[in-house]
Amino acid sequence: MQVIDNSALRYTKLIHVPSVPKPGEVLQVPAGPFLTFDCSVTRADWNDERELFIVSCSYAKRSMSAEEYEALVNDAEWKSKPLF
Repeated sequence: MQVIDNSALRYTKLIHVPSVPKPGEVLQVPAGPFLTFDCSVTRADWNDERELFIVSCSYAKRSMSAEEYEALVNDAEWKSKPLF
């Protein structure tokens, strides 16, 4: 098993939710056409420039399966941003 450290990256995707989630809530987020994974909301902030809420989440489990990771990195709607 290969360990991948993504602590210096953030992944982003625009999704629509019925209401603004609160910290601690769990969202099911799509990755690829057939897979979803759970993420735990850490915060939600309004962005005036973009006129939308930016919801920050962390992966809900300890580690991501290889299938979930492959779906995430191969989904063109997910963007990765390095943290410098």
